[in-house]
Amino acid sequence: MVDRPRRSRFAVMLPLAVALVAAACAPAARAPLPDLSATAAFPDFVQPDVPAIFGRYPAAIASVNRGWRLLQAGDVNNAEHDFRAAMRNSADFYPGETALGYLALARKDPKQARSHFEKALASDPRYVSALVGGGQAFLALGREKDALFAFQSAVAVDPSLSDVKRRVEVLQFRGLEQDLAAARQAARAGKFDEAARAYANAIASSPESAFLYRELAGVEAKRGETDAALGDLRKALAIEHRRREDWRRRGLPANAFQAELVSPPLNIAPDQVL
Repeated sequence: MVDRPRRSRFAVMLPLAVALVAAACAPAARAPLPDLSATAAFPDFVQPDVPAIFGRYPAAIASVNRGWRLLQAGDVNNAEHDFRAAMRNSADFYPGETALGYLALARKDPKQARSHFEKALASDPRYVSALVGGGQAFLALGREKDALFAFQSAVAVDPSLSDVKRRVEVLQFRGLEQDLAAARQAARAGKFDEAARAYANAIASSPESAFLYRELAGVEAKRGETDAALGDLRKALAIEHRRREDWRRRGLPANAFQAELVSPPLNIAPDQVL
């Protein structure tokens, strides 16, 4: 028979033991999400939005959103944990695949990033976040034409992407300058067929540049393509007429218009803004 004092001690200790066991079995509390009201670690990254078709995967949505906040706070490892958790919830959850692409960019692995973005775009070719991320991966890999196409595709889907539009403009100017330099060098070397192709590429990048048509006309004339040369000159004159009329409507001085007509493309330093 247990005496009354021992029974009393047992009654006091039992609830305490139960509480300790419950505490040990409970899941560890996760650290609170960082405050991103200040500066994001990767401001050029475009957060993957979640299409309505994935509404049936609330756990995956919560994981990718939490991971994105961690990524923008610079907590790459914990962000990866959440992104992979999102993919475990649903293997076809391409916002999570896209998030893993940005994670690879944050780790300076553009080849791996491109692989993730391509998987996402295989599911949705118009998925803006993956298009922008793919463009950034192509840039890091030195594939500027592919990057330009990716950024242009993103802007075509979402014209509000002002930063991406600026990248498109810079890449277009860079390509134009390269094509123009190649065209002039080929013309000086007497390689007129090569020069004509380079001028055509430059015109494709800047179809409203009258001076490009004038220079191409000179090359066509040296190739003996008189009709083509005259056609290029007509195009140059038509562009100049339209711009002159626009200049006049805006009340701008004629001498400024004349200087603008013959000015070559601006020598931008794209590395400073890309």
